[in-house]
Amino acid sequence: MVTLKKFWSETCGPCNALAPTIEQIKNQFGSVMFQDININNDFETARSYGVRSIPLVVIEKDGVEVDRILGNQPAATYINKLNAVA
Repeated sequence: MVTLKKFWSETCGPCNALAPTIEQIKNQFGSVMFQDININNDFETARSYGVRSIPLVVIEKDGVEVDRILGNQPAATYINKLNAVA
């Protein structure tokens, strides 16, 4: 199973700009699990992933991290990374 975890905060401008891109990608990858992790509400999870800046997208396959994407990137970046592991 492939999981895309988006670490974000409601006060982060780039995080808010990334949200529509991730929503668009969800429609293209029905078999991928998408998780939004608000670092303010789930600090322990963010800490366990070593999150130091946001937005941060972590892609996992079968529970193992395979990629990290920092910042707000174009949709093609996320699509290409998911295609490589899905």
